[in-house]
Amino acid sequence: MGAALQYQANQLNIFQEHGPRLAELGLCVIPLGGEDGKKPLVQGFDKLEAPYSIEAIVGWAEGAFRNANVGIVTGWPSQVFVVDVDDSSLVPEMLNRYGEARLVTSTPSGGFHLWYRYNGEACGDLRSEGLGVDLKGKGGIIVVPPSARPDLGGKQYRLEKGRWEELAHLTKAKPQIPQIQDNDNDPTVQPTAGAIRKGRRNKTLHREALKLARGCSSLEELLAAVNQNIAHRLETDASRPFPEREIVRAVKSAWKYEEQGTNFANVGGISLTGDVIDRLNHNANALQLYIHLRRSHGASRKQFSVSPKAMATNKVLPGWNHQRYRSARDWLTENCFLKLIHKGGRKKGDADMFVFTDGT
Repeated sequence: MGAALQYQANQLNIFQEHGPRLAELGLCVIPLGGEDGKKPLVQGFDKLEAPYSIEAIVGWAEGAFRNANVGIVTGWPSQVFVVDVDDSSLVPEMLNRYGEARLVTSTPSGGFHLWYRYNGEACGDLRSEGLGVDLKGKGGIIVVPPSARPDLGGKQYRLEKGRWEELAHLTKAKPQIPQIQDNDNDPTVQPTAGAIRKGRRNKTLHREALKLARGCSSLEELLAAVNQNIAHRLETDASRPFPEREIVRAVKSAWKYEEQGTNFANVGGISLTGDVIDRLNHNANALQLYIHLRRSHGASRKQFSVSPKAMATNKVLPGWNHQRYRSARDWLTENCFLKLIHKGGRKKGDADMFVFTDGT
């Protein structure tokens, strides 16, 4: 009973006091309630093309929803994309993956919301990678401070970094593996071993093409690799084979991301030989930086920059200063894991460029 009374005290007039103010800052505000304080109390929010009017928000705040929690609709109506991290230990990894967040809020259960400017992202999650992370894009909702959780004794959501006034200055998240819509509802026969089931064929094809693109030097080479390694696994009806035009479309899209340098597919896993690991074990910092670079650039033969100052500023590896990055980078170069192919510094933005070598 005590916890319930404390929650009611914390919850008093939360939507009335904070809903209209957040709406005036451009967020698409909705009232939330229920046992966990996260249930939408209005309908149709997932189909909105613009925020509710201030008049509607004030009406809710002065009426039945004055004591409700404050939620926002992510995506286009609020112009925000939020990375919802359940496990606080994953925050550094998510900041490295999506970029520094100017606005961060915490949840009563110990998680964090990382806020970015909306750039067309869909809702999704990283559960397939074993990560407790939800992606709140188009049509999503999140709870915002100072809302509270009645089922957790009235613990509140808190603003941990930044101010609400900085919403207009949020940065976009780093581009990730793009998603393409499946338009494929063809009937299928029983799948063969290793077949890609219907409903996932287009997405799987595109994702696998992105992975293969890292090892290809041309669009034609990528198309051949896809046809050799993926196309035969697509589950089809013998009378209606998977259209070649869909394969070509996915390959062209994947190659475009590769050419633009925004192909982040297959960056989570790397393969190192025992000899390489033995040699890198002589320098723990070099090993850590090398693993990060391999995860970021995969097996690509393309050049990339390794800027100690930029990496330190962006906190790519927590706790590292630019001297630590420089020392590890120089060791990798001296020991033939990296090769300097362009010496920068001639003008602003002219960075040193490197490629991977085989370590010999």
